[in-house]
Amino acid sequence: MGETGQLNPAASSERLWTPWLLALALAAPSFAPLIGHYVGFWRMGLRPTGFIIYDSAYYLANAREQFDSGTFTALYSNAYSFDYASPRIYFQPLTFVLGALLDLTRADPGLVFALVGIVTAAICARVAVALFDRFGDRSERGGTLSFIAFFWGGGLFVLMGTLLSLLAPAPSSHSFDVANWWWFVRVADPAGGWWFLNLGRNLVLPTEALYHALFLGTIAAVVSRRFQLAAVLLATLSVSHPFTGLQLLAIVGAWSALELIVLRSRVVPTWFVVCVAILAALHVAYYLWFLPRFPEHRQLQKQWTLRWTLSFPQSLLAYGAVGVLALATLGTPARFRRAVSEWPNRLLLTWLGVSLVLENHELFVREPVQPLHFTRGYTWVALFLLGLPALSRFFRRLRDGQRRPVGWLAAAAVIAVLLSDNAAWLGATTTQGLGMRLGRDLPIDSLRQGFGLSRDERAVLAWMNKPQLAGRVVLSEDPKLGYLLTAYTPLRSWRSHYANTPWSSERRGELEAFFQQGKVADAWRTLPLLVVFRATTPWHDRMAGLTTDSINPAFENASYVAVQVGGAYSRIQEPTPP
Repeated sequence: MGETGQLNPAASSERLWTPWLLALALAAPSFAPLIGHYVGFWRMGLRPTGFIIYDSAYYLANAREQFDSGTFTALYSNAYSFDYASPRIYFQPLTFVLGALLDLTRADPGLVFALVGIVTAAICARVAVALFDRFGDRSERGGTLSFIAFFWGGGLFVLMGTLLSLLAPAPSSHSFDVANWWWFVRVADPAGGWWFLNLGRNLVLPTEALYHALFLGTIAAVVSRRFQLAAVLLATLSVSHPFTGLQLLAIVGAWSALELIVLRSRVVPTWFVVCVAILAALHVAYYLWFLPRFPEHRQLQKQWTLRWTLSFPQSLLAYGAVGVLALATLGTPARFRRAVSEWPNRLLLTWLGVSLVLENHELFVREPVQPLHFTRGYTWVALFLLGLPALSRFFRRLRDGQRRPVGWLAAAAVIAVLLSDNAAWLGATTTQGLGMRLGRDLPIDSLRQGFGLSRDERAVLAWMNKPQLAGRVVLSEDPKLGYLLTAYTPLRSWRSHYANTPWSSERRGELEAFFQQGKVADAWRTLPLLVVFRATTPWHDRMAGLTTDSINPAFENASYVAVQVGGAYSRIQEPTPP
């Protein structure tokens, strides 16, 4: 869009560069944390898994569920229920793709996830290029800077942290305090920046890259009035993610109703509005009526009802820069009327309003369900596109002014501020992945990123894949092993993922009572168990309450001892780690 907000379909990406190569170039910075993860763990003598955050393994555990029984099933059960008969009530397209790739290639789960991530990042970047081209012109003066800011622009966390460190240094420091600066940046930005409050950072995770490709692709299709494609993408996102699917359904549904019912414009066809309403009804029925009929899922919903929120100061820091641009475009009554006279801008305003309500729904409901899940950069993108005319105009004036060198320096300073959040975050996460320190010791930071596996950990996971262990429930003293085994083996843990194990806190308490005191949960006496101790634990004493039989370990190495309870016993020699 230009000054008046008109669509600019003539701004073809073909005039500048091959769109896919451009998308790959723009997505390239998002691969830095993954590269740091692999290099860093190899340097530490550990096998990198490709799982750079805790939740990554969750998707591979679910993917295995569709094939672990020996035959393909379209629906999968909760991989973190110890019950192998847990109902198959879930489906996600990405889970199916990951499961099929695992079954066809027999490749390492983390490697499959990482490679899929590269593909989804490229797809998402290509869709983002197309969306930008619906509202901006990369070929105009200053268009390239605006385009780069769209991909990798952020908020004001780094700027504010820098100002505070310069103006109010710690009493013990008479100069710029790196520790205080990094403390502010990682604490102010929710979860150390891993909630991804702008666009580019979402390319780091395969899942978020896919969800954003579907979300942005739907918006681009609607703006191009390709409503059949929009309906397909919207339906795919609805079955892919409960939060993002609901968010996009609410945005498109509210905008469609505004156009068709309130304004009576001819922009949107009636059949599309009906389709969106049906999809919304199915979405709500599946997540709020069908799934809660199952006790395990009801328990999960209780565990997910968390007050994870974005505070008002955090919102200002996250959206302040793009918010100012949006105000510059819409800030006067005349500009606002001119903008809302064109339906793509009405779509952007609806997108912004719905997203702000959802990410702050703790203000309206008694028991909020993770409001932060509705951030993920969606609000930021809507604000950016609304403010794009002002940003493009600003860059043009700086470049075309009489004092051109000063204008170029000013443009460079502005783009540096816009990119600073993501530059700092990508640099810090990659540095941590490499196992290197950030200047000096920062006690609240981890020096490693994600999961790496030692030789002993790989050995016990390889052994757990033996057919004679099928159907056993694992009690693991090592929480990391208890979690990762669901992605690397067909076995199930008594307690695994902290949020997706039904009755997670109770399960954790039972494991702690057993491994520390030998106290046995009643349910274990009827289950075929595989008990995995750390090698330093007096496992004979712990097992006394579980069985009176004389037991020898079925597997042991320098780090772990595994004992079978129930069923036939057979000792298996430690295999060579994969």
